[in-house]
Amino acid sequence: MLPWQYSLDMSDPETMSDADAHAEITETILSYAEYVDSGESEKWAQLFCKDATFDEGNAVQGRAQIEALLPKLLKLFTATSHHISNIRINRTSTSEATATSYVYAWHRKHDGTDFEFWGRYIDLFAFEDDVWRFASRKVEQFGARDSTSRLTRPPAEISQVRDLLEFWGDQIRPNQLLIGSHALDVGHLSHPVVVSHRSKSPFVNQPTCIAS
Repeated sequence: MLPWQYSLDMSDPETMSDADAHAEITETILSYAEYVDSGESEKWAQLFCKDATFDEGNAVQGRAQIEALLPKLLKLFTATSHHISNIRINRTSTSEATATSYVYAWHRKHDGTDFEFWGRYIDLFAFEDDVWRFASRKVEQFGARDSTSRLTRPPAEISQVRDLLEFWGDQIRPNQLLIGSHALDVGHLSHPVVVSHRSKSPFVNQPTCIAS
């Protein structure tokens, strides 16, 4: 059981009220942010079902694989702070539910600059081993911002650059490329600029400008 599971009456989804189910699911959603920011990979992974799927741009399936993912994500930053809001939960059966929530996430990078992310979590929940857990979680990006105009994401394949430029077409002005829905002026950069059709960042899955 997870820390908030105290009552034996809560172990049976058949007798659990919708209000109690919503409260426990909310705790799971909030614990996700807490365990990410504290770097507690094992506790974070226990929030997921055994065969859960986690999709932040590249889907991972299985609790063991999900647990192994968090250290890889967090090593990119020295600190993070995730803030959850707009939680909506719909209990679809006695042991299943869907949910959405909004997230603002601040990240401090190793060079001292910041990366900010705005997005939404789309979740499926299942009652497994006496606890409401993520059966799947998908991360959607609304927007992202770097504290400097120089972005430090890995360069893309040349073919990806060609595809993205063709995709955006006239929306890109001279000396300007798109980051998600935001335009970035890059004419002043002395470094070569490339574009990824699918960002390599673990938090971003939108077209991204990369300066290397």
